[in-house]
Amino acid sequence: MTTAEKKIDLIAWLTQLEDQATLELIEKIRKNSQEKRRKSYLKPISEKELIQSLQEAEADYEAGNIISQEELIEKIKNGKIL
Repeated sequence: MTTAEKKIDLIAWLTQLEDQATLELIEKIRKNSQEKRRKSYLKPISEKELIQSLQEAEADYEAGNIISQEELIEKIKNGKIL
């Protein structure tokens, strides 16, 4: 069974589920999963990493590797970034 098929199967099962305790357990699992993902995404960086990132940004700026905010917004709207 593919991941997509498993998701569809779970959605179908959830729509029929009436047991409050099971629903609450599933909700806790969902919240824990989201919290873990958020924490891993918001992982702090070290001072050394920050300084390195700033140095790279300054080098890019000095080399002319920049675009305006308006250009960035246009690229995002056109799906050419991220």
